[in-house]
Parts: sequence; C-alpha cells; structure tokens
Amino acid sequence: MATGDGTAPNLASVIRAENTLTNLPREDRGAVIKALMQNFVATGRISKAHAAAATKCVQLRESLGSTALGGGVALPHARVDFGDVDDGIIVGRIEL
Repeated sequence: MATGDGTAPNLASVIRAENTLTNLPREDRGAVIKALMQNFVATGRISKAHAAAATKCVQLRESLGSTALGGGVALPHARVDFGDVDDGIIVGRIEL
C-alpha cells in the first residue's frame, strides 16, 4: 500500500470512522469477514462486483494461518489487484 509518490501512507489516511465497527457477531470467522467486506462495499472502498472475490482472498489468507491476536483482535487481510479497490483498513471489534 503506497501513495502515488511511492511512500507509505500514514495510518490516519487509511482508517476512516465509517470503517470502524463495534460489536461484530462472534458467530464464526467467515461471518466476521463477510460483515467487514459488506462495510467496504457500503462505504465505497471496493465495488460490489469484486466483493465476493475479495472475500474469498481474505478467507484463503486466513486458511493459511489465523490472523487472530487474541482478546477479540484479528488482522484479516489479503492482497487483491482489481483496480477499483481503495486501500484501506476496517477496524472491527467482536462481541466478547
């Protein structure tokens, strides 16, 4: 994730208030990833046309090794190259 001049963006430029979710359902990993991706679509960070493929990429990455850190914190992620994806981070907290 680099800016137009090749430098890394600052964290504040990729984390937006509308992408900060609380009390995500603790059903299972897939439900949380789906909720996060739905938020990315709803806020225009990724097109609806690419959401399913991006979700599969995140799920594939999770299948290689959990990104859970403990205490309800995880960093699910994937590298995608769809052209219409806006670099960004969704912050979510599951129900404890």
